[in-house]
Amino acid sequence: MKDMMDAVSVEESRRTSLVGGISIYCDPETYQTDQHLHDLPQYISVGVGIHPRHACYSVIQVNQAVERFQNLLANPCMVAFEEVGLDHSEPMKYWAYQVEMLDKMLPFLEDRHVLVIHCRGMKGDCVAEAFLLLLHVLKRYVRRHHPIHLHCFTGNKYVQNRWLEVLTDILWVHQQGEDILSGPDGGTTER
Repeated sequence: MKDMMDAVSVEESRRTSLVGGISIYCDPETYQTDQHLHDLPQYISVGVGIHPRHACYSVIQVNQAVERFQNLLANPCMVAFEEVGLDHSEPMKYWAYQVEMLDKMLPFLEDRHVLVIHCRGMKGDCVAEAFLLLLHVLKRYVRRHHPIHLHCFTGNKYVQNRWLEVLTDILWVHQQGEDILSGPDGGTTER
């Protein structure tokens, strides 16, 4: 870690203490072996998932990817269930396959995993449709207080309120980089 910190010259007043990191694998082609994961430094946690764009794979490929995903999730270093969701910026013919892939993956979500959500609507749309469909799928599998990181949120207050009616422990990371955290009472506070 010190090598990384010393790689770039930074003014002393701007230095921070880096205490860890996360290695993310959301493309089945980049999945690592258990040995590689075991060899990672202790300060590196791992997240694994299947990005929704991979729903265009054949049924056999998706099933193989889900099986590899399930095997990796059993590794104790897995702390995040990463980059799963819906991506309606992909061609419409794949949308139903994205839901099917979620239905295959979400039963393996455990309390120890932070659920990292990827959700995109159609280009030029307010994205309410994609986020509300995803919420409909998630509420079948995710407990109310499960920790969720919803990255690049592009929805509106209406969508956010519908989500908070069902799921309460959400870190909302907006596209523009503005974070909003919802607490256990469902209220939100800007960070």
